[in-house]
Amino acid sequence: MRQLSLGQRMRGEVVGALLHSPSVVFLDEPTIGLDVEAKASVRQFLRYLNDHRGTTIILTTHDMSDVEELCRRIVVIHQGQSVFDGTMDILHHRVGMPSTLVVTFRRPATSSPSLSTLRGEQITVSFDRARESPLSVIDRLRQYGEIVDIQMQEPALDVVMRELYRDVRR
Repeated sequence: MRQLSLGQRMRGEVVGALLHSPSVVFLDEPTIGLDVEAKASVRQFLRYLNDHRGTTIILTTHDMSDVEELCRRIVVIHQGQSVFDGTMDILHHRVGMPSTLVVTFRRPATSSPSLSTLRGEQITVSFDRARESPLSVIDRLRQYGEIVDIQMQEPALDVVMRELYRDVRR
């Protein structure tokens, strides 16, 4: 008898769970053991089922990429208790980690605002989105020169989750 790899077993389990077109599907670590292309295909198919067929998909996973790409609502359970139930934006707001803007100027800036890092043509600014919008930060930065590029960076979900669990344990 041929032995299946973990990825092959996972694909089979996903297919088996969806075989009878259920309205609710429970999936435990659905992309574990899959290569990058297979993960993308499974995620795309699950999004299709949710968006076009209205299938509710409940994931249990430690893969934050699955969460970021598939979930509109997140429920975090710690020691059998729900410690968070909401959207990604609400989670970011609750944990309160700063957002970061990396702004590139046409020429090196001669000075920079407080709470920022200046490196040649780039200024990196951390700010609290609950108190200030990215547009207001950009407006403030225009005084330092002509802006040619802007990158918005949010904390990685695994970092946010780690902070949430730290808060829960306190």
